[in-house]
Amino acid sequence: MDDLHHPKVSPFDRNIAASLNLQPAFIDFVFAESKPACFDFRCEPAENGWTCFIPDEIDVAYPLWSANADQTLLLVRSDGCYYGHGYHDDPTVAYVSRTSQGLLAELFIAMYESETEISELQNAAEFASFRYLNACIDFSKKHGADFRNYYQLRERLIAEIDEERL
Repeated sequence: MDDLHHPKVSPFDRNIAASLNLQPAFIDFVFAESKPACFDFRCEPAENGWTCFIPDEIDVAYPLWSANADQTLLLVRSDGCYYGHGYHDDPTVAYVSRTSQGLLAELFIAMYESETEISELQNAAEFASFRYLNACIDFSKKHGADFRNYYQLRERLIAEIDEERL
């Protein structure tokens, strides 16, 4: 599948993670051979997907995992690292977060809103060293039905998490 990737997409490994000073607990999560079941279709091996487009401002994109053939990416730019999504069938990249905790917030909100049991989420959060599960659950309870403002509010929550972590 490497021939389907955009040329700026490169394999990710622990040496790259260390050179970028990424959180060791997050890297352990990314490279875990076995994850809790609630991650099954949301965090498939990166090789199961591909990314067809990377914008010019991105120097390199490292796939962390995939879902439905799309990839979750670590995006390296001249001004730092970002997390986002690359798509196999859409020439866009969606920026999600500046931190791994912000990226995990998006993931845990989606799992909560898919009715994953709270006990499963708690175990998954511990496994992933995710510190904002309660904030994500509170967000979903408060804003889950706010269809007009949902994405803006979710972006604001992730930005607040990023601000706290940076």
